[in-house]
Amino acid sequence: METKAKAKAALHDVDFSNAPSLYVNWSQILLGPWDARMLLGEFVPSSSETAAILPRVSVTMALPHLKAFVEAATAAIERHEKDHGKIPVSPAEKDAKK
Repeated sequence: METKAKAKAALHDVDFSNAPSLYVNWSQILLGPWDARMLLGEFVPSSSETAAILPRVSVTMALPHLKAFVEAATAAIERHEKDHGKIPVSPAEKDAKK
């Protein structure tokens, strides 16, 4: 148990001040037999009739790590919604799930 506590404390000592910071509002997940690739981009309207997806980053991770990531993200969203209310989902995002 002490090792887990040390590892958690060490994680908070990591300096992310020079890490790239990206804004994304579009994502796609591609699953393979051994890993998952998350394509992250920025949806940018370019005129009243067209829009573009600007690629920002591609992240590949093992499926067990993706599952742990989803569980951690779900828990964080649940905590946020408990404190601040339900996060709305846009109609476009709802339609994409159909």
